[in-house]
Amino acid sequence: MKLKNRFLALFFIFLISLYFLPQPSFAKEKQDFNLLFFIKSKINSIFSSVKSFFSQSFNSLKIKIFGQKEVTQTKSPTPQSLSVSEWKNWEVISEGVNESKYKISIGNQLLEGIELNLFSSANGDINKDFITIRVFGLPQTVNGQTIEPILGWTKAGFENDNRETVGGAHVLYYILPQRDFVNYIEITLSSPNGNPHLILNKSFARKWEPFV
Repeated sequence: MKLKNRFLALFFIFLISLYFLPQPSFAKEKQDFNLLFFIKSKINSIFSSVKSFFSQSFNSLKIKIFGQKEVTQTKSPTPQSLSVSEWKNWEVISEGVNESKYKISIGNQLLEGIELNLFSSANGDINKDFITIRVFGLPQTVNGQTIEPILGWTKAGFENDNRETVGGAHVLYYILPQRDFVNYIEITLSSPNGNPHLILNKSFARKWEPFV
């Protein structure tokens, strides 16, 4: 065993000595130079194989010791960082003869303006119908009670305007009092004896940047 180890050591010393031999500078030694170049190429190939073997062995040993490879974890995006600009996830709060309420979740998005594309139906008096919009922020706990702050409130349509506000297609633009995180929007359709109804599969909300 010792003789074998000595032989391997001498063989590697021989290869290293060949690798560092000076290159011939005369044309008559061209054949010797080609042979030397071939030997050096083989030595480089052997060194590369040995390096690759020890590198793989080390990685395998590291995996066995620590149980797993090193993993770089990236921070999961928070709801504020998600790039969403259009929402269609409507929920029905209530529907009645005079009034119907709906809710659309925004998912804690930082907004300064909202575009509402509302498709609705009603058969009431157009001089008495209107739409109420309320924008809610993230729930907060105050004195042990959970409240939902109202970030904005507005009304479209007024009495005796002689215009159909509830019914048909309407696009409403609303600028928030200040840039804030919006949790959801509540839409109320009011039409006395008009059975107001929001067409959910056509209506949607969209992010609007009024100052761009």
